[in-house]
Amino acid sequence: MRDIIEEALIIYRAEVDSFLTIITPAAGLGLILLIVSDTGLTAALVTIPLLLVVYLATYAACIRQAGSMVAGGSYAATRVWLDVLGRMPHALVAAAPAGILIAVVAGCAVVLSDQGFWYLGMGVGLLGLAGAGRWASEHAYDQPLIIVYEARALEALETGSRLAADTRDWTLRLLAAVFAPLAAGGLISAGLAWLMAPIAGAAIFLLLVALWLPFGALCLTEACLRLVDRADSARQQVAETPA
Repeated sequence: MRDIIEEALIIYRAEVDSFLTIITPAAGLGLILLIVSDTGLTAALVTIPLLLVVYLATYAACIRQAGSMVAGGSYAATRVWLDVLGRMPHALVAAAPAGILIAVVAGCAVVLSDQGFWYLGMGVGLLGLAGAGRWASEHAYDQPLIIVYEARALEALETGSRLAADTRDWTLRLLAAVFAPLAAGGLISAGLAWLMAPIAGAAIFLLLVALWLPFGALCLTEACLRLVDRADSARQQVAETPA
């Protein structure tokens, strides 16, 4: 696991310009949507699913680039986005359970906060994150399977859950290491929202998420590639074993 994290950091530092061309549009669009959401409750509720789709597409693009970089290559941003657009229907279907949960919980939190019950909104948000984290622990490899291996949504859900189940402890440790920077950024953003303004904390958090996406994509794509290669080798050995 440690070698995956170290390799991801090395590639990220070496290819930061390439990743910035991918995440910059998402960060800019995210900030625009955040400004729109601050105009009213209805606007805030509408922008939540839009933000999720924008960041999912950006994560998928980072996975596409990560897959090529792990193999020793690199694609232009235009090629990356063209490839990702063709896989987005499957990516959306595979991410739908977590996406719907996050959208509903975030909407409830926004409504509660708008009515002055910010502490209830925070509690609902934490419960939603816990649920989304549980789902992610069982489907951490779905998106790399869809983007890199071009699996269909249902195939990716089945194979991804099996890979995660077969390596549960290892996968949980990997996810803890991968999401630790994002969790720290969330705490910092929450503190700034408390000290300054909610929209300021939210803006900083969206920027941090955009910067984190390439790191998360590199780690989980590399892990998925290794697990798939190991599973293929095991099946090949079984097939070659005399009856």
